[in-house]
Amino acid sequence: MLIRKGIYLLLCSMILCASLKAQSYEVLNYNFNGTPNFGVNIKTNLPFVNASQMVTLHIEGYDFGATETISLNVAWYIYNDVFHNPVISSSGGYTPEVFLTNNNGLVNLYISDKGNFQRFKITAFAQGMNEQNSWFQGWTAADEPMQGTHVYNLPYRNSFRGTVTNHGNLYSLGNVGINTQNPIGKLDVRGDVFIGNNNLVLGTSGSFVQIDQGSSIGDTYTQIRAFSNGGNALNNLILQSNGGNVGIGTTSPDSKLSVKGKIRAQEVKVEMTNWPDYVFEKSYQLPTLQDTEKHIKEKGYLPGIPCAAEVKANGIDLGEMNAKLLQKIEELTLYLIAQSKELRNQNGKIEAQSEEIKLLKSKVLVN
Repeated sequence: MLIRKGIYLLLCSMILCASLKAQSYEVLNYNFNGTPNFGVNIKTNLPFVNASQMVTLHIEGYDFGATETISLNVAWYIYNDVFHNPVISSSGGYTPEVFLTNNNGLVNLYISDKGNFQRFKITAFAQGMNEQNSWFQGWTAADEPMQGTHVYNLPYRNSFRGTVTNHGNLYSLGNVGINTQNPIGKLDVRGDVFIGNNNLVLGTSGSFVQIDQGSSIGDTYTQIRAFSNGGNALNNLILQSNGGNVGIGTTSPDSKLSVKGKIRAQEVKVEMTNWPDYVFEKSYQLPTLQDTEKHIKEKGYLPGIPCAAEVKANGIDLGEMNAKLLQKIEELTLYLIAQSKELRNQNGKIEAQSEEIKLLKSKVLVN
């Protein structure tokens, strides 16, 4: 009785182990000594049939040409005659383009990469979808073009939680690259960067950059502050994306560029649309010198020019001020031209009078 019970338990254990083992399959071992002409086309025996499977594949190995480990996880489901929610992730350094296709009613996996001296193995996990052992047998891999229809380029998705550390080593500087395989700095991002609700602080208290959050969740408002010489005590640079204003030496820039301090440049060009050539038009009403004198006596500054108090409070617009000064120079030029004409007329009259005097004198002497 005890012997029969022991045999029964042993058989149950063997059946249970076989059942558990049947959920995982080692389906393929692949190696290629050289460089393929196309890529790796993996032909499975998984039927392209709706709701027939929910398989996870693990591809692990080594790519000698890229000097990268291979650790890919692929999953998909077939629904409404399409690959539904397929996805791929990588925990190694190898991230080639990978495609799923329907090749004559069977699923193909195509790795679009010409890996030099590449080798890997594929294991599959499947459970609860009436899987058949024959689906996981007889898989092949060859250097050939992608084949089949329903082509789907698998999107990579990798997520991290907790602390992620990159120490670097003798062969790596510990750089992190986003959208680049060759980062040239500790963080190298090729593309747009979005900073959400929290601040981003880089560097030490003596010199760092801080990107402030928006006023609410999802707000695109961002303010970048660059500090130096003692941290928050000095705001050297402010960039406000909500107004596009840049401030240097000020935390509240009210213009596209606000600088509190001196500016040194080799050239400054100001674009103007209202240059005072109108002063020389016939329709221009030139103020009289009497009116200008009266304004100066009453106000203490030239008409059309801001007073000292206004300049102190609001500053001046370089382009506008240059135009006003040129207007005064052009008016002054017209005054001088008029005075020159009047002087020439007076000189002409004096010369005529001198001639008359000489003529009168000569007549007197003759008589």
